[in-house]
Amino acid sequence: MLSTLKPSLVHTAPALANVAQNPALVGLPIQLRPGGATPRTVTLNLKAEEVIAEVAPGMNFSFWTFNGAVPGPMLRVMEGDTVVINLSNDSKNTRAYAIDMPAELRPNRDTVVTNLMPGETATLTFSAAKSGAYAYYGAGAETRTTHAAHGMFGLLLVEPLGGLPLMQKEFYIGRSEWYLGSTRKLALPIPGLKMSFFDLDEQKILAEQPDFFTFNGHTQALQTIFTNIVVDQYDQVRLFFVASGPNKGSDFYITGQIFDKVYTGHLDSCVKNARTAFVAPGSAAVFELDALVPGKYIGLDHALYRMAKGAVGFLQVNQNSDPFHLFFPKMTTVGI
Repeated sequence: MLSTLKPSLVHTAPALANVAQNPALVGLPIQLRPGGATPRTVTLNLKAEEVIAEVAPGMNFSFWTFNGAVPGPMLRVMEGDTVVINLSNDSKNTRAYAIDMPAELRPNRDTVVTNLMPGETATLTFSAAKSGAYAYYGAGAETRTTHAAHGMFGLLLVEPLGGLPLMQKEFYIGRSEWYLGSTRKLALPIPGLKMSFFDLDEQKILAEQPDFFTFNGHTQALQTIFTNIVVDQYDQVRLFFVASGPNKGSDFYITGQIFDKVYTGHLDSCVKNARTAFVAPGSAAVFELDALVPGKYIGLDHALYRMAKGAVGFLQVNQNSDPFHLFFPKMTTVGI
């Protein structure tokens, strides 16, 4: 069952302008980490944080986050690494939290180990046994559906032994869906934010009727909040993509581009030359492309009505000094 919590009309969670995750924060590629691409113990720190922030211009929402951003941090390790996750539950939070880490292979996984009350900290340790890109989630007394719908998810990348080939540019994208319910009041005024915000509507979740779709936690996250998905002509570009659900997958597409490779499972196996690729809810994928032609490209969900609800961003390809001509020979007016 979904959560039946009856929240008060006044909310005391910290407020932020937005929780949009910076798409440039992808972690250090395995081939570049000090000491070389050999298995080791990797320690990662996550904090469960409840915040009020914009989900769309002028519309605030009650977010549950990892480290105050949606999606949570991209976690980057290598096959064979021992992964140590220190999870803390912010003392200002109102509920217990755990973490659902699908790359950890054992029954009941993490929730017994890291089901934390506000102010508590615990450690989860596991071996990164299988390479690939995986979604991780918040957990607790409420369902994972509720945690996903509040924005509590992220991407774990397990690179294969030796690491992925290096590329010029890498970016991190999380696609979410938002179900806005009744409004509540903030306990204290916050400069730049309205005094009210929307809580989660679980009946809309059951009906699968989201109000918004977003990339990186805000309808304008990859349009105006972050304008740093910028590459140079001829760059090899890698995109790490996670679809939080809880109901809808993402038909990811960039206008005017073809993905050279799409990885939805083991990072040794890919689909080549894909125009659109589906990422199921609760799943992650890796997209690669060559930025051959300069211009401003639109990244969107090819279930096109979702673009009107916020699932849109931009990829800027800056022109190289030696322009690439797509059509040969050049068109001419001779003979006309």
